[in-house]
Amino acid sequence: MRRPPWHAEGAGRWSQGPCTSSDDHAKEIINRGGEKVSPLEVDNVLMEHPAVQQVVTFAVADRMLGEEIGAAVVLADDGELDAAGLRAYAETHLAKFKIPKHIVFLDEIPKGATGKRQRIGLAQKLGLED
Repeated sequence: MRRPPWHAEGAGRWSQGPCTSSDDHAKEIINRGGEKVSPLEVDNVLMEHPAVQQVVTFAVADRMLGEEIGAAVVLADDGELDAAGLRAYAETHLAKFKIPKHIVFLDEIPKGATGKRQRIGLAQKLGLED
């Protein structure tokens, strides 16, 4: 039997098409107590808030759950918002286990050497874990 061109061959490898590997995205998935959370999904919801200019969601090590959800947020120039307000907004659009526990407001999202926003290791850079 012939496989369709989009058939996945193992963890993060694709048999054909322009995308040759999804390993990088698989590494970014947050495992919160066995629940898998896509940081891109959380990013997209938080970006819909009118006071938010930029956001990057990332994993924060947690002793009980393995990982918790963190979000680094840059507010729009005239944006006024606190962590409680952003969580309240997220509660109307996301399942409860996907709501960020750690929210940090920044002037700029930290970027890696290539100029891209880095999710992996961001919690440590922001002092949220040891």
